[in-house]
Amino acid sequence: MTVFDEVSNHSISLFSGGGIGDLGIEYGANIPIIAFCEVDKNRRKLLSNNYPGAKIFGDISEEKKNIIKFAKNKLEGKRPLMITMSPPCQGMSTNGKGRLNKGKQDKVDKKNSLILPALQIVNSLEPEIILIENVPQMATTEIPLRGKMENLLKIIKRRLKKYRLESVKMDFQDLGVPHKRSRLITIGIRKKNKLSKLIGKEMVVNWSESKVLPLPDESIISDNTPLHLASMIGDLPPIEDGAFDANNSLHCSPKLNPWHKKIIQCTPEGKSAWYNNTCADSNCSHENELKSSRCGKCRKFLLKPLVKKKYCGKCKLEFNKSSSSCETCGGNIRFRRRLVKGFKGTSYKRMSWDSIAPTITLNSGTVSSDNKIHPDQNRSLSVLELSIISTIHSDRINLPWESKYSFKPFVNKKELLKCSSIPRDVIGESIPPLAMWKICEKIISIIQS
Repeated sequence: MTVFDEVSNHSISLFSGGGIGDLGIEYGANIPIIAFCEVDKNRRKLLSNNYPGAKIFGDISEEKKNIIKFAKNKLEGKRPLMITMSPPCQGMSTNGKGRLNKGKQDKVDKKNSLILPALQIVNSLEPEIILIENVPQMATTEIPLRGKMENLLKIIKRRLKKYRLESVKMDFQDLGVPHKRSRLITIGIRKKNKLSKLIGKEMVVNWSESKVLPLPDESIISDNTPLHLASMIGDLPPIEDGAFDANNSLHCSPKLNPWHKKIIQCTPEGKSAWYNNTCADSNCSHENELKSSRCGKCRKFLLKPLVKKKYCGKCKLEFNKSSSSCETCGGNIRFRRRLVKGFKGTSYKRMSWDSIAPTITLNSGTVSSDNKIHPDQNRSLSVLELSIISTIHSDRINLPWESKYSFKPFVNKKELLKCSSIPRDVIGESIPPLAMWKICEKIISIIQS
């Protein structure tokens, strides 16, 4: 079923990553994706493997004309139903990268401006629906345009004159995704569609005010939610760091260094190794302060995040170079262990079985990152566990795309045991397909009503 005779029931995915979120469009909302655009060659391999019938394009800055030409030929002049995009978010911050500071322009991440050719594609193909997904900080991000810095959302609204648009901050856990993931969803509906009037004049609106996006599910938000870690991954067989489950190669986790493993072994569920204040020597067991790196009684190192550094015993400056004497005062170089400089509350922290998983990031394999340690095993989550809480696979949630997605050709031992492997990176960057399905399902139901 299509909206108008000139609209084809197809979608185009820009900044596609590995196509994980697109599972919710292709198999959930039943909207075939005819074209993907992704600059990274490894992610293009994943797209080719999982969507063999679609056309895969590279750098959007170079391929925008080819994408437009292909879509018009493929759809025989009709307009696509939807164009989705998840532009790069690494350069976006709360303060807005690229703001003017004392008359000087801060360093601007050029990736923030890659959305501009995507808007040209939208204006040329005129899809009925636009869906843009990014971090909440996108609302305050500024990019250089015509010699000055401008807010990205204002640029989008100004350039997409044929659309009514709204941006809403959502947390996908409230839609049934079993991990916390706060994102900014920007929706556009063509003004010629009378239902676009459901979108008000304000660009940024509160989630509760949106009439075109699915609202939080109260049954999911309750304390009795079935989405806790224990429900989602608690029945998986235990594995050691650096080892594979014999029945599933994705159930593996990077090997820890000896010190990390030692401090994690003494870190209880739901706690951070920063709070290992009790001396581990059973003959001492002295209780120390949070800022302490050594036991105040026996002087042994506490099982906390420590780093070994070179420093000058006289002026106390640290050195990374292989120097034998201080470059400043000529004093002798010594070695010392000190507390790692980091976030003392979320880094080196175990998850809790009775809580929804924290946000999955690119650092999912690094136990020193925020909330990345398994609740009771001494490791980070496996790729299989990440896939489950990202709703790529699940035996707890009914997913129409179950067994439809594979990480081939990146399932070899060397790749999977990396802290930053291709599967981990792709999962960390992707919109969970369950969230994409629910968003698209709501919008399509409105458009086709």
